[in-house]
Amino acid sequence: MEVDSPPAAAAAAGVAPVNKNNDDGETNAQRSKNNKQMQEKTIKMHPLALIGISDHSTRVISGGSAQPSNSVIMGLLFGYQNHRTISIIDAEEVEYNHNKEHVDTKIELHQKVFPSHEVVGWYRVFRTGGGMDATEEEKEEMGLPTPDDMRIQNGWMRDYNESPIFVLMSSGEAE
Repeated sequence: MEVDSPPAAAAAAGVAPVNKNNDDGETNAQRSKNNKQMQEKTIKMHPLALIGISDHSTRVISGGSAQPSNSVIMGLLFGYQNHRTISIIDAEEVEYNHNKEHVDTKIELHQKVFPSHEVVGWYRVFRTGGGMDATEEEKEEMGLPTPDDMRIQNGWMRDYNESPIFVLMSSGEAE
């Protein structure tokens, strides 16, 4: 087994760093670059999905929704995956408390109309207020996934997609 020495350790020992080749003549740096490229995905978001998220947010914040105006704004992202490209085509609102029966019904109804769509992820809209009276915790969480987001991402969303996309969008409104 051959081990590459880190450049700093090699320099300290007075030895030039070694770039070992594999059987294909590829160096470690080339392998690393190729592995990274193989893992990259392309995500495309259709304007309809953005409009759906924006509409949901506007209705909740303005009081034009059955949800209270201070409720968490979240929903499912529908689309499809073709190799390493994920296309987000539409968004459907769901309640934050995750009523599995309600979510399953939303998915079933959406797929009756668009049979090729699958759940590719979910979204949450955060409010960009926070002003001078915001707590440190509120300021830290603005624009960043919260622990609750991570519980959803690694929890029940995995029932619908093994590797869901999470879109965190700003409402653009100041509270």
